Amino acid sequence: MVEASIWVMNLLGVAVYILAGYLLITKVFPILRDILSVFKDQMADAIMGLFNVVVIVFVIGRVLDRLAAIGQEGLSYFEILRPIVELFNQVLPYFEYLVGGAILVAALSSFRKKK
Repeated sequence: MVEASIWVMNLLGVAVYILAGYLLITKVFPILRDILSVFKDQMADAIMGLFNVVVIVFVIGRVLDRLAAIGQEGLSYFEILRPIVELFNQVLPYFEYLVGGAILVAALSSFRKKK
């Protein structure tokens, strides 16, 4: 009985992470893209692409955590994806600086054009 509840809870967790990632990419990010397109459409597309990748990798990492929590041997084969998630998590702070710099440059160029 305990094993069944572990399966159910972790599979529900997987479903919730996937649903949250889907909603973020399909509902929230288009609104953010509209806000960023005030500066430049190409920049908004590039930043949204980066945000999509960040969300996808985050969801994959959390799904791997949930599958590992189940503890079945067959599901441990998904752990082969763990180094990809860890590498991306180590590079993520540099993406934050890149996005912040791009927004700053776009804002400054937009401000200069208005003068």
